[in-house]
Amino acid sequence: MSANSHPPNSKNVLCNAAAGAAAGNSLICFFRNFILILFWFIKVSKFLIGVVAATFVCPLDVIKTRFQVHGLPKLGDANIKGSLIVGSLEQIFKREGMHGLYCGLSPTVMALLSNWIYFTMYDQLKSFLCSNDHKLSVGANVLAASGAGAASN
Repeated sequence: MSANSHPPNSKNVLCNAAAGAAAGNSLICFFRNFILILFWFIKVSKFLIGVVAATFVCPLDVIKTRFQVHGLPKLGDANIKGSLIVGSLEQIFKREGMHGLYCGLSPTVMALLSNWIYFTMYDQLKSFLCSNDHKLSVGANVLAASGAGAASN
């Protein structure tokens, strides 16, 4: 079985990119590199979408956390008018400004970054350890998960 007969995965793409360019297969090398760049673009986009989503729900997380710590305000409370959530958002904004609404955003983004590193490394290690029939043994799966966990912590 020749080296080029393996199904394409990230290991083969990286190993064959330089060999393809040296052999005059610049178009094949170009498309392999394009696919690799597209793969990383998609991974980074997933992280950025997570950051945007966390930014939108952060004020709601702040309210939820404060309700868990301090309890729900009394229904007859004169300080909260209208909806409980809208009234709480207004109170936090008046007392603490925008910083009060987004005070837990940076730890959330750091957790997203750690998860992104874990799943990216896990996918890469799985494709590196995958056999030719695209099956992953239990030991290889444990090794990929362990390596990803070590990389993300």
